[in-house]
Parts: sequence; C-alpha cells; structure tokens
Amino acid sequence: MSESEDHKIIPLRELIEQFIQERLKPKIEEQQKKLEKAVTQEEKDVIEDKIRSLIIEYSRETWLKDAAKRSQQIKLATHIPKFTHPMAKASPVYFKSDKTEPNNIINSSCIKESYKDVTGNAAALDVFAFLNQMHDGEKILDMVSRKSQALASAMSDDVDEAYDWIDIFSTISELKSPASHTLMKQVYFPLDNGEYHLISPVFPTSLVHEVHETIRADRFSDEVSAARKAKRDNKHSDVGLRDFPELAFTYYGGTKPQNVSQLNSNRGGAGVLLASLPPNWRSKSVRPALNVSTFSYRFADRYFVKELFEELIKLLKTDHDDFHIRGGVKNLVEAMAYELAVMADEMLELPAGWSKAPKCRLNQYEKLWLDPFSDEEGSRDAYISGEWCSEVAGHFSRWLKNKIKQADKDIVVFGEDEWRKIAAYILDDVRRGNLDEQ
Repeated sequence: MSESEDHKIIPLRELIEQFIQERLKPKIEEQQKKLEKAVTQEEKDVIEDKIRSLIIEYSRETWLKDAAKRSQQIKLATHIPKFTHPMAKASPVYFKSDKTEPNNIINSSCIKESYKDVTGNAAALDVFAFLNQMHDGEKILDMVSRKSQALASAMSDDVDEAYDWIDIFSTISELKSPASHTLMKQVYFPLDNGEYHLISPVFPTSLVHEVHETIRADRFSDEVSAARKAKRDNKHSDVGLRDFPELAFTYYGGTKPQNVSQLNSNRGGAGVLLASLPPNWRSKSVRPALNVSTFSYRFADRYFVKELFEELIKLLKTDHDDFHIRGGVKNLVEAMAYELAVMADEMLELPAGWSKAPKCRLNQYEKLWLDPFSDEEGSRDAYISGEWCSEVAGHFSRWLKNKIKQADKDIVVFGEDEWRKIAAYILDDVRRGNLDEQ
C-alpha cells in the first residue's frame, strides 16, 4: 500500500463509523424512551436485549455487510421511469457525464456529476447516502468504482471480505439491457423508407434536479436576496437578477416522494414547470387600492408574493429550530416585505390624492404608505413622522401570521416580531427615498 493510500485509512474508517452511528443513535434513543416507561422487569429485559441487538447490527462490519446486500435493491440512474408512471416496470437508465466535447445541445452531457439519482427500494436509500459520503474530496462511490485499497482497509480488517463488499456496491451503476413497458409513453418517429422508430422517452431526473436547484438559487439564495436589496436601495451589485414569471410546480410520489427516487425526495417531490406562453409585454394599468385590507386582497394576489408564500409554507412545515431553516424563512419574509416597496412604487403612477375618494376604505396608515403625496390636511406631517411605517409593518406581520394559520393550522408560527421589524425597516427606506425626491 502506498503512503498516500495509508494515511486515508484511519480518517476514512472514522467517517464510516460516524455515518453508521448517526443512524443507530435515533433507534437507541427510541428504545431508551420505551425503557423509561417499562414497568415490569420482563419488559425491561426485552428492551435491553433489543438495544444490544441494535448495537451489534450497527457495528461497522455487520452494517457494511448488510448494506452491500441491500445495495442490490437500488440502481444509479439519470433517467427514471417511475416519474412517468409509478407502476411502470421499465428499466432506469444511467448516462455518465461527459463534457469532453462542448456543444450547444441540452442533453445528458450537461448533467453535473453531483446530481446522480438513485431509484429502487426506498428502504435501501441509506446505502446511497453512505456511498455519497465525501472523504478528502472524493465520494465513497468513486472509491468503489476504482476499488480503492484504502477504502477496503477502512471497511474491514479482513480486506478480502471488504473487496467482496466493494464488488457488490459497484453493481449499483450496472444496469440491465434497456427495456420499456406498456405504461411508458411511446412515440412513433417516421423514417424516409416508410418505416419508423418506436421511441420511449424516459424522465431525465438528474437534469430536472439541476434545473430545480438553479432556479431555486436564482430566486432565494443569500446572494440574490442581497442583490434585490441593492436594487431597491439603488446600489451596485455584482450579482445579476433573473426572474421566472408564471412558474408552476408538479409533485411526484404523493406523500412518499422517496418511493420515486432520492433526488425527488430531496426536493419534496417538487418539479418546476416553466411557463410555455408567448411573451406579453402589455403592462396592467395600476388601479387604486380601495378595499379595507390591502394585504388580504391586492398584496396577497401578487404573483411573486404567492410564490414566496408557497415556499414559506414548505419551510415552516420542517424543523424550524434548524439554523438554516430559520435563515431561509427570514430570507423569504424579507423578499416578501420588499414587495411592499415595489407595490408602493407602482401606486405612484396614480394621480396624487386618489386615496381621498369617498369609496376608499383604507386606514390612514395604508393611505400614507400608498398615497404619500396626497394633499389631505396633516398628511405630510404624518408621513414625515414615519409612524405609519411601524403600523403598516404590524399589519403585514399579522396578515402573514393569519394567512399561514389559514393554510395549515398545525404550523407553529414564530418570528412575527422580527417580520414586523424587517418590513418597518424597508418601508422607512421608502419614506426616506420619497422625501429626498420632493
């Protein structure tokens, strides 16, 4: 064994041990909770036996042996039939990424190597998670492909047995001869001689995942949020902004997206549908906001607000104590709050004083927000005071809280005060900007 291979063994073995123990931990905790509630000694003995069995089952070599066996229940794929029909028995297809020859065609060569998908028995997806573990800049799956000696030594003291496991793991990317199925879509493609090819399109899961991640980053990443703020503040940003109007989403796998594929599970089953519509450059004429609540009607109906709200609900249904989840919620609320400024800017196209009409039922604070240059008595001083910013921000945070509870009463709403502060800061920016323009 070379020195470069030798120094990898100990940390690689530690990585494997850590991965296995992380899967053992919740199972042990579950049994310990049962043990605390057990009354009779017989019940306690049964639970303690179960704990000992789990410890043995999740020892490194025992777990790896079982994982190698279970790896035969899943297959690596870039194209998966289950997206077309859950009962389709067609074979999945796996194309390796090959970017040696650049071209302008969107095909399998465009797929990032990191977006490999896997399909098969959902109970064996933890095996793929294991093979995706990174060590020293390389995935275990890649080590399996090249039959790494360091990996074999890290897996087991019996290197011959470890190589047997590696051979079995490597079959995850070996697919049988392609086969279609009666539940798959089929296209008759005509040929010049009067005959035809029968083509069976297969869902490109890896490419779809890359598109989903690209669009998500273009809409909600920290860099994009900062760029949107810079745009509102009329400041420079090195990050460009891309919008995707009229987006739609389709969902695969119902309540069990993991039954379709691993990447589908990572997305919560969501697939992005881009609008297939001809461009329409006619802008809608701006109408006065006359309802009692601007938020429940005009603001809630804005397409970007709807998109942001859908993403917010998804995040709030997850573990909101997680640092990244809380940050994501904050970014979405901030993007929604910036729509308050956009909406106010649009309303400036109307003649000043439109809010004085008898049929306008807005409260005084929302009138100051949306009709800042009204000459109604006392309106200028009230606008300059900035008190309306906090009031409108409070309406915004209460509206958002109520809308979340209407969408799902089981969601625990948190951060309402922080939402109000975010909105108040943005609205105050609008106020200062309008005063500078006068």
